[in-house]
Amino acid sequence: MAGVKRLFKRVVQRIAGKHYQEEHFIDLIRLAQQDGCERALDVGCGYGEKLKLLQSIGLDVVGIDINHDAVQANSDAGFKCLMPQDFTGSSDVYDLIIMSHIIEHFAPKDLLQFMDSYLVHLKVGGYLLIATPMPSSVFFYDFDHIRPYPPEALDEIFVQSRPQVQFVSKHQLELIDIRMRRRSLLIGRSVYWQMKRPKILGLAKNVAGRLYRYSCGTIGQADGWLGLYRNKGLRNKQG
Repeated sequence: MAGVKRLFKRVVQRIAGKHYQEEHFIDLIRLAQQDGCERALDVGCGYGEKLKLLQSIGLDVVGIDINHDAVQANSDAGFKCLMPQDFTGSSDVYDLIIMSHIIEHFAPKDLLQFMDSYLVHLKVGGYLLIATPMPSSVFFYDFDHIRPYPPEALDEIFVQSRPQVQFVSKHQLELIDIRMRRRSLLIGRSVYWQMKRPKILGLAKNVAGRLYRYSCGTIGQADGWLGLYRNKGLRNKQG
């Protein structure tokens, strides 16, 4: 009986896991690899969590980060990792560029300039993978967040052939696949509840987590998305 219970728990966790970001991330990376992606650039790589993952699944990866300590730690761990200013002027071209939890830290005009500065390093036919949070009541709990970008917003700037917005990229992308990340309810980190009612908050999170797992993600909420885009090249070169 105990063995059946453990098996059931593993099955439920596996099914619910289809909503987790890492599951989606690996699936989308492998989709790009099926099209021959070998060299990857991880923009905003932090302390190298994804550098390790990307290397483990066979990619030749370079990291970029503005945090000098992170760059040093990654370099000490054997990864090629650079500060943005050290990458400026590079002529290197990559099969895959990753921007995980980066775009939400930019205002629209700054984001366009930032993304275009890296898209020049993505080969035509190569892939861009974006992971970012959805608009939610807890979005601005992160002090550095500027604004959320739903997939429809990037569609206006990068995908549509005749966009009707103020800022338009000189690069045109094609959306290949999109995944929604889901989490249990009550994902907020309310300072009030943490201070005044920590036991109630803990109980509520425990219940929400169980409901999420045993409903296979049905009782939960979408709090982020991942999109895989293919680079179609410069707009003025489209036929």
